[in-house]
Amino acid sequence: MPWQTCLRDGFRAGRRSCSNFGRALLTEPRLVLLDEPFANVHAVLVGEIIERIAALHARGIGFLIIEHDLGSLARLVPRMLVMDRGRVIAEGEPRAVLNDPAVRAAYLGRTTP
Repeated sequence: MPWQTCLRDGFRAGRRSCSNFGRALLTEPRLVLLDEPFANVHAVLVGEIIERIAALHARGIGFLIIEHDLGSLARLVPRMLVMDRGRVIAEGEPRAVLNDPAVRAAYLGRTTP
């Protein structure tokens, strides 16, 4: 598949994600559950989504985010909890969690950085 198609599809997914997110905010929630907001989204739009979530959080809206893109999530959150097969394998500050051997083995298939 040509890179232009990947880029176009990534922007489409990102715009759709932003549109769904905007719709959820119309109800003026105190807590928003986001299920993989960065999935299939172009990196530029991931940054925009992160900025919007951070701004809304600063205004008092809480977020529970389920995401496989731990690197992008680490840019946003002060604390992470990682599960594998239904059980918690690590929690705490993002850098420590990302360097945890159990997390590396579960998500990257290896234990060394």
